[in-house]
Amino acid sequence: MKKDKVKIKVVFQGSPKLSHGYGCGLKGDNEAVCFFVDIKQIYCTVSSYILDGLTPGVTIDTTKDTHGFTKDDKTTEIQFPDFDGWDIHCVGIGKYELAVALTKNN
Repeated sequence: MKKDKVKIKVVFQGSPKLSHGYGCGLKGDNEAVCFFVDIKQIYCTVSSYILDGLTPGVTIDTTKDTHGFTKDDKTTEIQFPDFDGWDIHCVGIGKYELAVALTKNN
């Protein structure tokens, strides 16, 4: 892969906010890739994967441990349009970042 950034499309902006409009640290090849998405708030959670067969994405929610938020906060939905037709292999979330692994849908 020649580029090191991944475009992020914010489908719905809820309470969790991204630090940038792109993912970074892209590693992989034509079959599988991994990258990170920085999140401004700590202790968010991934509530679901978006697997519509077209553009992979995730929804990010707040939790009772997310600093500065209430239980009425809205979900943020993001997609990765650079990888239309790919599948989400796995997603992990840390204190301030989301780790994403995608595989080519053959």
